[in-house]
Formats: sequence, structure tokens, C-alpha cells
Amino acid sequence: MKIWAAWKAVKNSNKSKPAKLPMSYQVNPNTGETEVRPASCSDPTTWMTYDDAVKLLKSSKKFKGLQVALSSTPPKEGDNVLVAGDVDKAFRKDGAVDPEKLADVLAMGTYAEYSPTEPSPDHNDGGLRFLCYGNFPVDAGKHAGDIEVYQNSKWITITGHKLLEAPATVNHAQDALDTFRSKYFTPYEEIDTSDLPVTNVDFTDEQIINRLEHAFNDGVKEAFNHLFYKGVRGADQTVDDLALCNLIRGWTQKPEQIDSIFRQSKLMRPKWDEVHYANGDTYGQHTIKVSLGSRTKDTWVYMEQRAPVLPEQIDWSTFDVCVGSYRVNSSGIFLVKVDKEGEEIETRIARNPGVLVARGKNQDNSQEKYYKILIKVKGSDDERTVWRSSSGLLTKSGVMELINMDLQFPEANCSLMNSYFFTFLTLYEDTLPVETVAMRSGWKNNYSEFVIGNRSISAKGVSDITQIDNSAVDMYGQVGSAEGWAEGVDDIMKFPQIRFKAYAACGCLVLRITDVENYIFDQCCGTTRLKTFSNKLVASMFGHPKTLQISARSTALGIEKTAAACNDLPLFMDETSENVQFVMELIYRFANSNTRAKSNNASGLEMSKQFCSGLLLTGEDSIITESSKGGHHARRVPETHGVPEDANGNPIFITEDVKLKVKKAMNNNYGNIVDLFVQELMTEINNIGDLYVENFQKLPDTGTNALAGRLKGYYTVMLIAGQILERVFARLGMTPCDPLEIVTGYFNENVSCGVTVPDHIKILRVAYDMYVSEKRHFGATAGSTFIVSDRADMNAKFGWVDIKNGVTTINFLPQALKDRVVKSLGNGDGENRYESAVKQWGSQGILNKTVTTDNKTGKSKVINTRQIRTDEGTRPWVLQIPLANFYKHLGMEEDPDSETETPDEAEVSAPVKKIIVEDSDIIIPEENTSVYDVIMGEMGGAL
Repeated sequence: MKIWAAWKAVKNSNKSKPAKLPMSYQVNPNTGETEVRPASCSDPTTWMTYDDAVKLLKSSKKFKGLQVALSSTPPKEGDNVLVAGDVDKAFRKDGAVDPEKLADVLAMGTYAEYSPTEPSPDHNDGGLRFLCYGNFPVDAGKHAGDIEVYQNSKWITITGHKLLEAPATVNHAQDALDTFRSKYFTPYEEIDTSDLPVTNVDFTDEQIINRLEHAFNDGVKEAFNHLFYKGVRGADQTVDDLALCNLIRGWTQKPEQIDSIFRQSKLMRPKWDEVHYANGDTYGQHTIKVSLGSRTKDTWVYMEQRAPVLPEQIDWSTFDVCVGSYRVNSSGIFLVKVDKEGEEIETRIARNPGVLVARGKNQDNSQEKYYKILIKVKGSDDERTVWRSSSGLLTKSGVMELINMDLQFPEANCSLMNSYFFTFLTLYEDTLPVETVAMRSGWKNNYSEFVIGNRSISAKGVSDITQIDNSAVDMYGQVGSAEGWAEGVDDIMKFPQIRFKAYAACGCLVLRITDVENYIFDQCCGTTRLKTFSNKLVASMFGHPKTLQISARSTALGIEKTAAACNDLPLFMDETSENVQFVMELIYRFANSNTRAKSNNASGLEMSKQFCSGLLLTGEDSIITESSKGGHHARRVPETHGVPEDANGNPIFITEDVKLKVKKAMNNNYGNIVDLFVQELMTEINNIGDLYVENFQKLPDTGTNALAGRLKGYYTVMLIAGQILERVFARLGMTPCDPLEIVTGYFNENVSCGVTVPDHIKILRVAYDMYVSEKRHFGATAGSTFIVSDRADMNAKFGWVDIKNGVTTINFLPQALKDRVVKSLGNGDGENRYESAVKQWGSQGILNKTVTTDNKTGKSKVINTRQIRTDEGTRPWVLQIPLANFYKHLGMEEDPDSETETPDEAEVSAPVKKIIVEDSDIIIPEENTSVYDVIMGEMGGAL
């Protein structure tokens, strides 16, 4: 009979003892070879004969014993199948078998043996086992805890340790089975269910069906959806009927509700309502009784965890709350376990308490949850409040950071702390009070709310908000009043130069709304012009006048992060002259604030936050020089005056009394103007697009100058900000100013009449300067009338000049020109800027290009170099620029004598005298007798 397998021990990660894995000889259908593979109790084709099982057992020491398989499917009523019975804990403490249990097993009149369970030292957990033929109904009733009977889908391990008094054969024992059943199995209708688990919440049918449809356990979800929506799953529908009832009973133990849900399933059939039992029960009623009666104290049912109510205000002297299996009080956090005697054992996992007291409504990301933790500092009465995200509570790395926030626990307890917070959230999340939080300053909720510091400004007023993990919040504090500020600062704030700076600062709040890029406000002027003073004065409109000043020694990344955290607000940097190169590099990082992706080892790509801001700089020197990129000009709004000047161009003297008055006012009344400005700006939010267009048109026309048009956008934003700010100042009784007049004046000075030179034009000037100053390094092309310096052969060649038919072209060696450009620009990106300029020269027709044809494809290709013939007979590739194009694009007047190029008089070689002194050749002009005399004198007059 093929019911056998040999078993081997395999590691079982869920239990302390190894698992028994049945193995058998099986034919590989692909190769026809016999192989040893795992056997399945539900697949008879994997079972072996007894002889084969013994053969496999003896083939290797890894096989430890034999097993037999019971029926692969549930038997039907009356089927005669192999049945196995287990009687556990059959030994007394003295090691002898319990006489009553031994008698019951021997009464079966069939094969019986000691079970595989080895007795423990106290001998009370060893077992007995019997095998017989018969039928044991699936709904036989609930068995006693130490008795189990199996008849299908089960491997039974055979020890061979037969009871001496038992037969050596497996016999039919139906009568004995019935007797055994009546003694150890209680009919379901007689079971006392009062101490069995019951759900503590009522659900509707629809709620239960929905929860089972989407069960967290994949096995439960798959089983329910099949049984409920498809119907019969196995060979015996009786088994499927009970299985569905068992799934439903986890959510309700009401027989009538289980019946109601079952009737909605595909398993419903007429048999459900047929009377099948002597007591009058229908098949359906009995099935439900079997399902409910077969519960044990460990059977899972849904339990809504109802935790003790947390107090609104925590008094640590009386606070003592159980959070699931944890307890928290003023002494710390404890894990609570119950021992065998029912006594609670507490293990400390943290030396001081930390509890969740609020959850955050995140204004920046509604999907990201934050929770407020109140920590009692160990050894003092102090408390600390911190906000953490879900990952900050439920991951090891996140909870580890709480150690630095005064919650004291060892690293080894991280998993317990994760479990503690998980339990806390499970019990209390829905009941925690909600506080509004944000991750950074700036506009929220479609421009209906503006966050600065720990304040949320709306049209309705100002309310409290918490910014999480933003250390810059303290800079935007608020003291005093707007009226006190206005009264004290008006003597200096009334100057147009200071007003313009205030417009630029407030313009940062308009950038996002108008979709204008970030800008740099560069105030560069001499000493005594109140640069630093006015920076603090304008900063006091937003927060603390001094702490808002960022050092030019900061890192670019630090400033960028600060700008991202202080979104839609101005940043102030003083004395940029101390670190000009850094500021130059910062401009691009700051102005180009578009969202960027960066590598993150933990989670792939991490997106950095886009920010809108303006950087207000002060310094004695301009941050823009001749070597600056055109992009630097395009992002800069300069202010070169400081305080007003008198008729002689000297700064107007402001007395110390006035400065002290202003200083006192801004130090005692800071952070108030921004609230009024935001509320006034909100009245124009819906019209801001039209207002931008209107003000853009009010400023001088820039024609086709794209760079000037781009700059005009910045001045338009400042004009809008000025108009809004003037309304605020008017209500505060400050000296009025005309923002259109002020902004237009600066626009004319900086843009209309200013110098905003594109990068390729700057580099074109470098090329021209190289030609003019280094003619001795240029040769002539073949047939050119250019007069070459007599010393040209002694110098490095930079290029060749071609003068024919009154037209002059300058032919530069590309590498020589590149070297000169890189040296002239003096920064790390000179090569890239050179290559970009050459492309611009080509696209704008500044240089002469060459059209070539690909021999393979026949396609034409345009390149920016040309091949020439020199008077030496060489044919180099050069960058060829007509001299007239220099004049045209550099805005120079053409020299009428330029086409008859002659070397400068100083470049014409003078007669030389060769002096030989100690194997050294020194060549000097003969006319330079003074130099000659000096040299000869120093060398002792040797000839």
C-alpha cells in the first residue's frame, strides 16, 4: 500500500524544534529518472510502499524515521479510512503511564505506540498514539485539550515503539472510536461558550464582507473571495461550508449574522435549510454550531483595542498608563509580561517616559504624518517636546535619534521602542488632538495661507502653527508692534534707496505667485552708506534684524537649505566682499532653484524642495566683474547708492541720534510688518496676474533685448510689492513714497542704461584684446598684406591675419584663444564658457563657418572652423572672425586706418649686439646703452 514516506529534520524558523519533512522516491516527468523529492499529504502520487520507504530510510543518515499519510481528502460520512488518535500528556510525574489514558488507548483494540513526543524531565508531556480503520465525523464535537483525532491531510510519524499490550496490526475499530468520541468529545450544542472570545464591536454584513475581501492575511483573503464569490473550492462542499463559517466567525459570533452572510455566498444551496439532525437542527444551523463551538481561547476574533483615556494635561507625578503590553509612568517605559503563575513582570526599556500627545495636520504634505512626543527629562522636572514622522517612530534609525532628544534607552531596545510607539499609535492615533504643522515657511493651500516662523497668516487673522525640523524658525520671531516699528524707523525708511531695498525684500513673497525666478539684490557701495544698517532695518520687517543676517562664510549648501526651509521669504547676507568667489558660485545655485533629483542610498531618488526667494547682499564691491557670466547679470538687481547723496555726490550725514532711534525701534518691534503685508497682498491674489501685466507695461520698454526683458520681470515684482507695502505704510502713518517712480528710476539706471553683457560678447572682447595686444604673435596668411613682426618667429603663434582687398579677418588658433579666455576669466568654468561662446559666434554669424560633406552619407555639416593657408605654407584650422564683426558686436567705432595694418613702432626690431659672457647669450637692443652698461658692469665688462 502506497501511504509511506521517510522523513528528515529541517530547520523551522518559527519553532524551537526542527520540522519533519517527508521525502519519497518520485519519477521526474521531464527526464524519466527516479529522484528523491518532498512528499505531500494531499498528493497520493508522491507516496511510497513500505519497502521503498525503508530503503530510502537506510540510504542516508539524514533520514530519521517513517511516516504514513492519511486520506488526501476529507472522508464522507460512512467512509472507512485510516484514523490516527493522539493522547498527549499521558505520563505521570513519576514516569509511569497514566492508567486511565493507557486503558482508553488499549480499548481501541488496534495498533498503538508511544508517540514521537519525548517526555520532558517531569514526564508529563509524553504521549500515546493509535491507528485504526473507521470514520470520525468532521463535526464530532469539541475535543479535550490533550486529545486529537486525525483522518485526512496529515502525515503521522511512526516510531515503532509499540505498546506491549496492544495488537501489532491496524484493525477496524468503529465501535471503539464512537466510545472514545463520547468520552473525550463534547457535542457542539452542549458546549459552554461563555468563556470563549467574542468581538467587542458590532459590524454590519457589508462591513464584515468588505474586511474579509481585503484581509491583511493573503491566505484569508484568497480563501474568502473564492468561497464567497466562486463557491466550492475542494472535493467536499461540507468542508467548504464550515471553512466559510470559520472565516466569518472572526468578525461576528452571532449565529443569525453568520447565517445571513453565508446565504449571500455562492456556497448557498437547498441543503442549508434541510433538517438533518434529531434535535431538529438544519444542516446550516448545525454547521454554524460546529464553527462557533470549535473555538478555543486562542481562536482569533477581531477585538477593538480600547485603551485608557489619556489626560489632556500630563501630570507626571500621577501619570501611569498601560499601553497594550507596555506601561509608562514617571519612572520610565516598561514591557509587561505575565508568568505561568499569572504574575506581571515589568522590564524597563527606557529610563524616562515619552508619550504621544498630538498628531500633526501637515500643510506641506497631507500624506506624511507627524506626531508630537512629550519627553520628561531624566533627573529634572523639565519636559521636551519633539515632532517625529512615522518613520521616526517605527524604524530603528528613526527611534535612535530620540536618544539625542533626552529619551534614554539602550540601542538594544530599539525594536521594543518601535513596538511601544506602534502600540501607542494603534490605540490612540484617532483620539490624539490635532495640531497644524508645516515643514517650511511660505505659501500654503492655494495662496490662502502664509507660514512664517510659528505663525500662519490668512485673511481671517494670524494663528499658531508648528514648523517641524526647521531651525530657522526662531529667526522669524515677533516682538513689539507694527506701530512702534513704523514710528521709530520712518526717518531712514523714507529714503527711496532704503524703500527700494524694502520692495526687493517683500518682492520675494510675490515670486511664486507671478512665476518669476529667484533674484539677487546686490547693494554695493562704499562705507558710511548704511549698507549693513539698512539690511538689518529691512530684515526687521520679517524677524530678528540681527539673526536674519547670514555670514558670507556660510556654505552654499547651507544657504540653499535655509532658503528651502524659509520658502517665499528673503535672505540677508552681509559683507559679501569677504568671499566674492563663493557668492558668484552661489548665484546659480540660488537662482536656479528648480526641483532636482539626487541619489539616496536608502530609497533611490530623493527630490529636493523647490524654493522661491531673494538673496539681499551688501558689500563694498560689486559681485559682478568683467569675468562674470552673463547669467550673473541676468539674476542681479544692483543698488549702488546706499543713502542719498548731496549735490557734491557725498552721502547725506545721518546723525547718531536718528540711527539710535531707528535701531531701538527695529530691535524692540521686529517681525510685525510681514503679517500686515501678507494680509494686504491676499486681497490682490485673484488679480495678481492682471496686476503683473499692468505693472510690466508701466516700466520702460526693452524692445527685443531678451536679457533686459528678463530683468524687467524682477522689477515688476518689486513694483507690485512696493504698491502693497505702501498701503501698509500709509495705514501706519509713515512718509509716503511713489513705488513706480522709485522702481522706474532703478530700472533705467540698471537695465536701460546699465551694462548687461551676454557671455559670448564678453569672450569676443577677450579675443579682440588678445589680437590688439599680441600682434607680435600673429603671422600672415598667404597673399596677405599684413606686415609681420620681425620677431614673430621667436614668439608662440596665436594666429594669422588676412588682409586682402581691403577686408581684414583675424584667424585664431582655437587652443591659443581658449587658453587666453580661461586665463582671463580666472574661474573653473572657463573652458565651458569658451565652447559655448564659439557656438554662439557661429549661430549669430560672428565667425566664418565651413560647410563640409560626409563622404559616406552625403549629408552636409556646418563647423565653426575654417582651414587657411599661411605664408609659411601650412594649412591650419582656425576660428576666423572678420575684424568688422568685432566693431559691430562690441559697439566700437571702426578705425578708418584699420585695413592697412602695420606693426606698432615698438614691435619693429632694432639692431642688436651679441655679447658672449661665460657661455651665455644675451641679446639687447643696441640703443639701450644704459641697460648695456649696467649688464656689462655687473659682469665685470667681459667681452
